[in-house]
Amino acid sequence: MAFIYGKNILGRMIQEMMDYNHIEFQGFLDDSIKKVQIWKGFMVYPIHKLKKADQVILAFEDNKTRKKMSRKIKAQILPIKGPRSHISSYVHIGTGTILMPGTLVNSHTEIGKQCILDDNSSVDHDCTLGDFVYIGQGSTICGNVRIGSGTFIGPACTILPDIEIGKNVIIKPGTLVNRNFPDNSIISGHPARAKKK
Repeated sequence: MAFIYGKNILGRMIQEMMDYNHIEFQGFLDDSIKKVQIWKGFMVYPIHKLKKADQVILAFEDNKTRKKMSRKIKAQILPIKGPRSHISSYVHIGTGTILMPGTLVNSHTEIGKQCILDDNSSVDHDCTLGDFVYIGQGSTICGNVRIGSGTFIGPACTILPDIEIGKNVIIKPGTLVNRNFPDNSIISGHPARAKKK
């Protein structure tokens, strides 16, 4: 049994994935309420009702929000995998990582904690993703790529082999990354170029 922290569209998608993973859904959690409520036909519990022995899945797409909320709760944070996903046996997946339907992760890849790999994204062999990384729908990460913690990769991006992306980088949708970028870069284009903040 597990709760979902985040009553939003991602939370509802995760609820369906829980059925696929044979995890009983206990209800949603919300830190802005004081007593139990009903939302779209589901039970919503105040966050203070969560016990250390409980299990929870975080449903926040924003990396900073996910990081903040993961520090707030003391319960066990579960990873979850969607249907039609293929994850090599030689992959390490960190606590609380969400692999949406159709995700492909090849061998000898390490994925940090609290990452989200959105629908139909792929991560090739020998890659390293830091904690709290988001990879958008249909994005392709080629082999031997390093991605720093807190990085956001928009939908339909491609990162070519042997590239290093720093921490807290924002890669806009449809970007082709063919060179390294340092921490805190905002990049877009085909090929990628850094934008000034």
